[in-house]
Amino acid sequence: KLYGAMGVARSDVVGRKMAYIRNHAFFDAPHAVLIFMPAPFDTREAADIGMYAQTLMLALTVRGIASCAQGALGLFPEIIREQLGISQNYKLLFGISFGYEDRNVKANAARVGRGLIDDAVRFHR
Repeated sequence: KLYGAMGVARSDVVGRKMAYIRNHAFFDAPHAVLIFMPAPFDTREAADIGMYAQTLMLALTVRGIASCAQGALGLFPEIIREQLGISQNYKLLFGISFGYEDRNVKANAARVGRGLIDDAVRFHR
């Protein structure tokens, strides 16, 4: 069985670690956006930021630019803040890597299927 969309066998420990490392290297994308949220904002504002990020990704797609939201890019906020001179007042939520898609990379061919709406939404009448 292959590990996710990376085409790496679950038993391939080295291959899996390399796939994980590529995540922190922005999957070789030439550009990245790091999404921060200032204190004292909380979950309501985080939802707004998530909607903004999705809109940004859709706008990129319309222009032929691929993107990948990456929660892993928010794992080391201290390093990012230090390198970019960003105040501790800002919480790093996640990043978005983007650029023109390299169709020769196997992971870029992966498409996530959609679940049934009844499995994700509960309707009340």
